[in-house]
Amino acid sequence: MPNATEELTLPTDRATAANMLNDFKEVTKWATANRLADLQERFNELDRPEFDKRVADIIEARETASGTIANATKAAMDEWLKEHGAMNTAISRPSMDAPRMSVRNEAAKRIEEIGFTNLGDFAKEIWHKNTTANRLPEIHKVMNAFSSTEGSTGGLLIPESFDSEIRRLSLEASIVRQRATVISMSTPTQLFPYVDWTTNVGSTFGGWTVSRVQEGGAITPSQARFGRARLSVTKQVAGAEVPNEMFADVGALDSFIGQTLPQAMAFAEDIDFLVGDGAGGPLGALHSANTALITVTKETNQVASTVVVENILKMYARMLPSSKMRAVWLVNPTTFVQLQTLSIAVGTGGAPIALVNIASSPVPTMLGRPVIETEKVPALGSANDISFIDFSYYLIGDRPGSGLESSPHSQFMNDITEMKLTARNDGRPWIPSAFTPTNGDTLSPFVALGARA
Repeated sequence: MPNATEELTLPTDRATAANMLNDFKEVTKWATANRLADLQERFNELDRPEFDKRVADIIEARETASGTIANATKAAMDEWLKEHGAMNTAISRPSMDAPRMSVRNEAAKRIEEIGFTNLGDFAKEIWHKNTTANRLPEIHKVMNAFSSTEGSTGGLLIPESFDSEIRRLSLEASIVRQRATVISMSTPTQLFPYVDWTTNVGSTFGGWTVSRVQEGGAITPSQARFGRARLSVTKQVAGAEVPNEMFADVGALDSFIGQTLPQAMAFAEDIDFLVGDGAGGPLGALHSANTALITVTKETNQVASTVVVENILKMYARMLPSSKMRAVWLVNPTTFVQLQTLSIAVGTGGAPIALVNIASSPVPTMLGRPVIETEKVPALGSANDISFIDFSYYLIGDRPGSGLESSPHSQFMNDITEMKLTARNDGRPWIPSAFTPTNGDTLSPFVALGARA
C-alpha cells in the first residue's frame, strides 16, 4: 500500500496505461488514493480512435490498397462499405432527446398524415365500438397499399411520431437499450459486420501480422478477418385490459397508454437483453450462451451468499480496458448490504476506504463507475447477481413500425377491451468471444461474478 507521501504518476502511453489498469495491485493502489478515475480518464485519452475514426481509416486503407493486401480482405471491406453506404447512414446509440429511426416505415408515415391528435385518439379510432370512426377506412387503405412490402405487423400500424414517442419513453426507462448500439433494420434479418479481433497473440487487429525482414527477404502473408453478427427480428407483444369507459376520454386513454406501455416494454426488453436464451428471441448479455462472457469465480473458502473485495477488484481487472469508462455495474438489491460493507484497508493505521460511493449523484458508484440496482438479475449468491458490462458491445435491431389492435371477445361480458401492441426487434452481443491479450488474462466487455452457494 502507498504511504502518505508516495506520488502516483499518470502514464504517458497507452500500453503502460492498459497494463496498469489490468494489474490487480496497481488498481488497488490507485483506488486507495481515490485517483482510480484519473487513471481511467488518462487511458481513455490514450486509447485508440473512436469507432467513426476507425471506419474512416478502413475507408482510406481500402482506397489506397495495393497488391500486398489479400483479395479476400478487399472484398470484405467492399461488402461492409456497400452494406452501410460507405457509412453515410449513421449507426449509433440512440439519443434521449431525439430518438433515431434512420430506416423509416413509409406506411406508418402515411397513416400519420391522416391526422391524429395523440396515441389515445388513434386507439379510439380503431376501437371496435367506435361508431364515428371516419378515419378507419383511410387507415385500411394505407395498410392494403403497403401489405406486400411491409409484411405482417400485428394490428394497424401506429402513426410514425407516436411510435417514436413510445420508443423514446421506453429508452428512458430501460437499462440496456439506452446504452446499447441500436440499429434500425430495413429487413427482418440483417448481418452486421465487425473486425474479428479477439486476440493479440500471433496477430493483431483481426489477423494482421507485423514483422521485420531483411532487404529482399520473404514477407509472410497475412489476411484480415471479418465476422458478421446476425440480427433476426421476432415479435414482442404487449397486452392490457382497458375498461370501455376509458375510450370515451381520449386524454385519459392517451395518458394510460403513454405512461404504462413504454415502461412495460422496457421492463420486458431488459429481461430479454440481459438473460434471454436466444431461442426465438434475443440472446442476453448474461446468458451462458454468450461466448464473450467472462465469469469470475468465488474466492477459496468464500462463505456462501457473500461478496468480498477480491470479487469486485478481479471483475474490474477483467473488463476490456477501453470499456472501463463506459461499463456499468448491475447488482441485485439483495447485494446492497454486502456491497456497503466492502472497504480497502490502508496500511496498519489508516482508515478503510469504502468501495461504494453512495454520495455520488444521480446513482452510487463503485471504482468510479455507476452502480445500477435491478431485480432483473439474480439474487445474492447466485451467478450473475453482480456484473460489469459495457453495453455498447451489445447490438439491438429494431424493425420500424409497431402495430396496435383491440378485441372485445374474452372480456365482452365485463365491458373490457383487450389491447395489444406488437413490435419487432432482436438483440445479442456484438463480439463472438473474450479478447486474448499478448500478456495476461482474457478480457471482455461482459464480466459477471460466479455463484457463491
